[in-house]
Amino acid sequence: SRVWWRYPASFLRSSLGPCWARRPNMVCLTRRDTPLSRRGDVEAMTDPSPHGDESDSFDEVVGAEGVAAKLVPLFDPSSKRVAAATKEDADGTAQAKRRRLVGENDERSMYECFRFEWRNKREFCALEPDRKFYTKRMALLYMAKMNSDSVLRFASTVGKQWKDLCSDAGPHPVQPNTPFDPKRFLELSDSTLERFAESVGSVLSIHKAPEGVSYRYKAVSLETTTINELEELLGC
Repeated sequence: SRVWWRYPASFLRSSLGPCWARRPNMVCLTRRDTPLSRRGDVEAMTDPSPHGDESDSFDEVVGAEGVAAKLVPLFDPSSKRVAAATKEDADGTAQAKRRRLVGENDERSMYECFRFEWRNKREFCALEPDRKFYTKRMALLYMAKMNSDSVLRFASTVGKQWKDLCSDAGPHPVQPNTPFDPKRFLELSDSTLERFAESVGSVLSIHKAPEGVSYRYKAVSLETTTINELEELLGC
């Protein structure tokens, strides 16, 4: 059986070069075993009439084999199905990642992070408000990341490795005993994240770092006083 395969104009321009400039209305045809990158192996001919004569050269160009397996014809319905399935997989992956980032929202509290910074062996200390998050898990992930980065900076300053400063046993265990890694830590539970963030946040104090930054969080209630309650309080 004979099949016509069409390719975009941009593809023909790049493949045929000067030939395309002479005959811009050509249709590109090729065999399965003929790479289109070889200009000498590419044939071009005008679209024949369905009732017109077909020369023997058509069999030589297309034949029963069809086109190269790696090239997807523009009218192939399977390409649309593959694209749709790929998009669904990507959307599902993005939604699952978002759920692991956000966690549960009780809608009654927000979570505010604070940074405690000290310098010159704590001669200067300051507690400052940092970022706010609307779920606890978001705050825990942020706190774990920032405290982990603080330990890594201190380790680099004193010429040590992570495990020289952190231990998974003893009076101040760090579990998991590894720097923050997004792919791994997104799979951890809230309780594990909180233990990690708090234990890593105390590492610099344990090793008496002359300067550093540690992060903490606290829940802030979003409940407010209603108008009726205010009227009662004011005796209106």
